[in-house]
Amino acid sequence: KDSIEKEVVRVSKLKGIEKIISFFEILKLLTASKELKPLSVSHHQQGYSESEGKRMNNILQFTFQESHRKIYIDEVADIANLSPEAFCRYFKIRTGKTYTSFLNEVRISNACKLLINKDLSVQDVCFQVGFINLSNFNRAFKRITSKTPSNYISRNS
Repeated sequence: KDSIEKEVVRVSKLKGIEKIISFFEILKLLTASKELKPLSVSHHQQGYSESEGKRMNNILQFTFQESHRKIYIDEVADIANLSPEAFCRYFKIRTGKTYTSFLNEVRISNACKLLINKDLSVQDVCFQVGFINLSNFNRAFKRITSKTPSNYISRNS
């Protein structure tokens, strides 16, 4: 995990063929890893009908585009053409996680990208990615990355 993390940080600083070689090194490390855990819901889509695939695609697109703001379950349920209760069941069955957990993962992923930018404080990043308070952001960040935002910044400097 640590070697992959270092390689990902390193690849962002490279150019040309070195960047491509580094990318293949990351793929090689990932394929050899015994600690893999899916980061997205795409592997759950294999048995989807075309209409279910479109439904899940609409949900994911909406989430990625709107994750920076407060999202109400009613909004996402409308996109999926389901009641809020039915949407929650649908999403949990198909992804293995709640919609809120998935949304927090998307937000923390976006936060990681922003934290590498030295011009933004942790608090600025917290609000830009859609969290409404710093303690929830810190708790979610630690749960998802196993690091605090400050530790993440120092390890990726």
